[in-house]
Amino acid sequence: EWQHHAENIGSIYGCRLLLLQAYPPWHLGEYSRAFGLVQAAFKGYRQVSFDEPLLKAEIFNDMGMCHGLLGDHEKALEYKSKSLEIRKKVFGPDHPDTATSLNNVGQTYGKLGDHNKALKCIRRGLEIREQVLGQDHPETAASLNNIGAAYGALGGHKKALEYQSRALEIWEKILGPNHPYTATSLNNIGITYGELDEHKKALEYQTRGLAISEQVLGPDHPETAISLNNVGSTYGDLGNHKKALKYESRALAIREKVLGPDHPNTATSLNNVGITYGKLGNHEKALEYMSRALEIRKNRFGLDHPDTIGSLHNVAFYMMERKQFPAAQRLLTSYLADMDQQGQARPRVRALLKEINRESRKAGFRPTTAQRPKKRKKSKTRNRPAKKKKKRR
Repeated sequence: EWQHHAENIGSIYGCRLLLLQAYPPWHLGEYSRAFGLVQAAFKGYRQVSFDEPLLKAEIFNDMGMCHGLLGDHEKALEYKSKSLEIRKKVFGPDHPDTATSLNNVGQTYGKLGDHNKALKCIRRGLEIREQVLGQDHPETAASLNNIGAAYGALGGHKKALEYQSRALEIWEKILGPNHPYTATSLNNIGITYGELDEHKKALEYQTRGLAISEQVLGPDHPETAISLNNVGSTYGDLGNHKKALKYESRALAIREKVLGPDHPNTATSLNNVGITYGKLGNHEKALEYMSRALEIRKNRFGLDHPDTIGSLHNVAFYMMERKQFPAAQRLLTSYLADMDQQGQARPRVRALLKEINRESRKAGFRPTTAQRPKKRKKSKTRNRPAKKKKKRR
């Protein structure tokens, strides 16, 4: 009843009330419910007879954050960019709120695969935060963490570790050893150690992060699922695939329940569970899970996205493992027919089709080792920025 009233009174106070009500479900990982409240605030704002740019920027920012958490990064970028423009105009280029928007826009560029643009935005946000808030502020740590993630995505893992370690030091000092942001930092450092092939060290950091997430956020929170996924992936890197399957299956169950069956993070879990079944020799199960992941990614991201192509590679590989050469050829031929002629992924798909054609011509359809499945994709929890107390993180 209060929500209906707030939506229809068309006042600034009603909009703010709806926006504030979105924060508890956000922190509980109930992103769809939070999004509904932010949308209601946006609807109420459009009924207001005068412009309130700061509230508008806040609503746009939160719309973008919700779209991102629900897997629509194109929409997320649209709204976060609008928020950034308003904040730059109202506050100026060197304000902490402008830095927050730069950080958020940068994170979304990273999600869309443009890591150079991500690094540029997040670095500018870091400069502002260090200058205005100081080098030991939690929001400065958020920027350091996110720069580390961008460097990691660009292959600069030692540089990533440097920034992520600085973020962890600040968060542990200011927020304490059992804070969710500390768990985020531990998780990301673990991922970086994994990329550096130090898997035992990776597991040490990731299990610490998982313990914090389960204790503070609960066993069914999306952030806990991220930690479970990454611990499972690291067990797989260490060759313990049965243990990997246990953790990855738990992560998948949480994501299907909380985020839904068509969320990109659900696709990540499906892909990882499929890889683990493949490592355990169950190629039928591997193909089943990877095919589901491919369908989600194709529908969410399109045919040319790196995640879609990664799933396509894995599905085609396990079709070859199961000697389903005609099915693999049809799949790849269909993708090439539907893809943009100028698409960047076309050469990779053509090369994979050429490999399958070559293998299919071999006598006895002997399984190939020429193409290996892509590595598991670990979920980098690039921390949602620390904001004012009422803001969602």
